[in-house]
Amino acid sequence: MKRLLLIASALSALASGASAQALLAPVFSDHAVLQRGQPIRVWGQVKPGAAVAIDLSGQTATATADADGRWSAALPAREPGPALSLTVQSGGQVQALTDLLVGDVWLCSGQSNMEMPLRRILSGEYEVAAAGDANIRLLQTGRTSLPAPTSALPKEAVWQVSTPQSAGNFSAACYFMGRDIKKTTGVPVGLIDATWGGSPIQDWISREGLAALKTYDEGLSVLADYARSKELGMARWSGMLDRWAARNEPQAKAWSQSDFDDRAWGSLPAENFWENTAGLETFDGTIWLRAEVTLTAQQATQGAVLALGPIDDIDTTYLNGKPVGSQEGWNAPRNYRLANGALKAGRNVVAIRAIDAGGGGGAWGPAAEKGFRLDDGSFVPLGTAWRYKVSSRLAATGLPPHAPWLGASGLSTLHNGMIAPLAPYGLKGFAWYQGEANVTEAPEYARLMPALIADWRREFQGADLP
Repeated sequence: MKRLLLIASALSALASGASAQALLAPVFSDHAVLQRGQPIRVWGQVKPGAAVAIDLSGQTATATADADGRWSAALPAREPGPALSLTVQSGGQVQALTDLLVGDVWLCSGQSNMEMPLRRILSGEYEVAAAGDANIRLLQTGRTSLPAPTSALPKEAVWQVSTPQSAGNFSAACYFMGRDIKKTTGVPVGLIDATWGGSPIQDWISREGLAALKTYDEGLSVLADYARSKELGMARWSGMLDRWAARNEPQAKAWSQSDFDDRAWGSLPAENFWENTAGLETFDGTIWLRAEVTLTAQQATQGAVLALGPIDDIDTTYLNGKPVGSQEGWNAPRNYRLANGALKAGRNVVAIRAIDAGGGGGAWGPAAEKGFRLDDGSFVPLGTAWRYKVSSRLAATGLPPHAPWLGASGLSTLHNGMIAPLAPYGLKGFAWYQGEANVTEAPEYARLMPALIADWRREFQGADLP
């Protein structure tokens, strides 16, 4: 009896120790649902060349890791039944999962209408309280944007049984779909919520899928450069912006220069969205902003950061006619480190090309925080108002080239962080609720939607997945 207890204790310690070095891909966890009616694909990471043994409640398979340590195997198809356990062993490591069900698995994705959580709908309090169902399982990937694909998921992204606690923040549209499917089929349902409000379809398609369209080559090249060097990628994107501006606002060529006479321009408060200004209430497009400060010789000899607060959505900023930085993101503060010699004694002119793609626009945030942070700790404010000039409307120019690495407006980054870690998990199909972020490019969406469908069917190994 003592010997049996020692063996049991050793096995328990071995299994519990596996959590520190998982053998399975992160998409596999306790409480998962495995797709019925098709071979059950499992995969993970171990030492290169290592042997792997897999046991799914008595059904076994083996695999050998490749030179990168990746292994994969397929177990026979199953139909719904009692809960299963999955054990994977390699060398002295063991990972054991329990309470796995077989049923139908749906991947739900898209922007805010799919992201809207159950707790926020009109009947949210009632629906959340009634969300307890051991045969509905939920997995939320969380928001992750990356310039290159990953196999990882956030540590909190694990399968959970549907309860009032787990369902409250889960996609309402996905949850209701799954609940109704379970009522119709009578089998367990697994739901995966991979969503990001405001995201365009281009950000959900893989690099390979977009490359096949032949019209995103430059953006994908910039993204690849950014993955290798942030500075190189940003410089190339800034060049794309400049070319777009040259085509769409040639009249603004002189507006960045310090000797330009802007006295006929209008005045705009420095800390509000420009939609708060009469005449700009519905303006989406490009507006130039200018301000100037006078520095002493002692101030001008210092290094400094030009702090502008957030600018909605895209800026290209110039100091005394020379570019100092570009950035995208409606709520990202702009803090541009200035090269030595950029400041000069006397008059210094800041000029900003601000592009608003929708919603609020312009340089907002407290005016008192906009200015030069000098290296001696002093601060020289830009003032409480901008001089401004409308350059072009978005309706005439179309969308500018977005920074391709920026989540929810880039290329492939949400696919890299939120779809790639899931593939090729067994699925019944996809639920897609998106399109508003592409409202200005309907003809292009007619190419992109089939591209996304083909891309995901390829990755999840189902040529006819609905």
